[in-house]
Amino acid sequence: MFPELIRIRILADGRPLAGALASVHVPMKVKNGFTFIAGPTDAEGRCTVTREQLLTQARADREFFIMDYADAESQNGGYLMVTPMTRGDIARAISAFETYFPNYPYPEGYIDALRRADQALVATNPHNLDSETEEIGGAIAVYATSTVAG
Repeated sequence: MFPELIRIRILADGRPLAGALASVHVPMKVKNGFTFIAGPTDAEGRCTVTREQLLTQARADREFFIMDYADAESQNGGYLMVTPMTRGDIARAISAFETYFPNYPYPEGYIDALRRADQALVATNPHNLDSETEEIGGAIAVYATSTVAG
């Protein structure tokens, strides 16, 4: 079962990054893994994701791409990975938005959050992006990862 709540913190070169987004990836036993976008972060680099948010997004993905996904809770690989989004990740997410909107049910404010996150990365120009996580409830491990911002 997914955690009831995941607390995420994004750091740019060791400092909290406001306006950042994180990729939450759910590897699967069968078919494709799910990837969700969490955030934006507050002034302390923090955001949260609820179990219900993950399940709602997984249902939307599964309904829209019916052949590509299995049930997220029963077929997941037993862990989640949280990674700060880079400018390249954001550019790919914007491209996907431009391809699938308005047919796919993106959350309200999605494209604006992507653009603001890109601006936050341009303004800070970090070399390293790190994530920290804390999960509450659930039986799935959550792993925080880091990436090179370039």
